[in-house]
Amino acid sequence: MRNQMAHSYDIDRVNECEAEVKHKLGLLQELSAENSCLRSAIAKAEHEIAEVRRHGEYDDKKAQMAIELRSAKEQWRTAYYSKIEVQKALINRHSAVVDLNKKC
Repeated sequence: MRNQMAHSYDIDRVNECEAEVKHKLGLLQELSAENSCLRSAIAKAEHEIAEVRRHGEYDDKKAQMAIELRSAKEQWRTAYYSKIEVQKALINRHSAVVDLNKKC
């Protein structure tokens, strides 16, 4: 009787292990499918990047945007410094008006 109970425990343990193996195999299959999907997406993206570089659109667009950035920065600088000059002129006028008011 004890011998049979010992074997029944082993069978339960075997069933638990089989269930665990089935679960892990299912998880492995899901992860493998996800991995293959990600690999295909990466390959597609790399192919598209290579196509863009092959046609030279990337380098041309990058150079064009760099030129636009330089001109925008130059316009911003001129506007900024002209604003500072206008503020200085207004401060000087205000000081002159205050001085005239003090004299009167």
